[in-house]
Amino acid sequence: MTRFAAIVLTLPLAAGGALAASPETAYLAARDKAIAEIKALEDSKASESAIHAAEDKAAADLEKRLKDIVGRVAVKGFPSADKLNIALSQHEEEFGDLDGLASFNEGQDMVVTTRPLLMAWLELMAKDEDEDRRLPTDVDAAVLRDGFYTFSVGEDSAFARYADLPVMKPTGADLAAGAFGVFQQADGPWPADAIVATVIKGDRVLVASTRLKSPIGKIPACGALWAKAKREQTEEALEQGDKDYRACFNAQAPKERFFVGLVKDAQSLVDRLVRD
Repeated sequence: MTRFAAIVLTLPLAAGGALAASPETAYLAARDKAIAEIKALEDSKASESAIHAAEDKAAADLEKRLKDIVGRVAVKGFPSADKLNIALSQHEEEFGDLDGLASFNEGQDMVVTTRPLLMAWLELMAKDEDEDRRLPTDVDAAVLRDGFYTFSVGEDSAFARYADLPVMKPTGADLAAGAFGVFQQADGPWPADAIVATVIKGDRVLVASTRLKSPIGKIPACGALWAKAKREQTEEALEQGDKDYRACFNAQAPKERFFVGLVKDAQSLVDRLVRD
């Protein structure tokens, strides 16, 4: 599994009237204008210094706009989310990621955005030319997709879900979801060590991941699925073997002693996010 580069230009979204007049609309228009200007510089073979200067200027403007929209964010255990979470060049891996303010710190990662920006992003992802990148526009369904975390808090890795974690929705939250898996750059199965969660509270959306100090080992009952894939040694077999192993893990995990601890950790993360 790899993290795919975005291939769909985002310009039609803001122009299409997906949002009523709002600070989010102005942000999307400014973002799309910046993307077009940087693409024009790249197409004209402008110097790298000129392109980087344009990117830095646009990023500073967009960060300010998002800080005004999102407001102050303080979540226990996470640095302040104050950096733009997207790239403005279509050649960068983060191009097309979830618009928001990001905090990345050695596995304690978080992106904060708003419900209108989330919905605008999901509408775009649902139309992506790359089927592997597509996400549903329904938020409840989207947070159950691996790509939701890959293209929000994934940085340079793809999220592979090993188990859904049944978290309780805290008072004041409109949505709370949790999962367990690993951020990987090649098909696994790799020892899973990441808990991810999404919380929507009013208009604010928080997506976060934390890393366990010690990865959870593989479940022996599922090992035969991956062993069969390795024997075949084809790309298709390895990809399917990875999916089959994770499906088996998800089915078996609730029976394992470590599962209660994973749910407890996911609930703790959700509770911290809702208290921001």
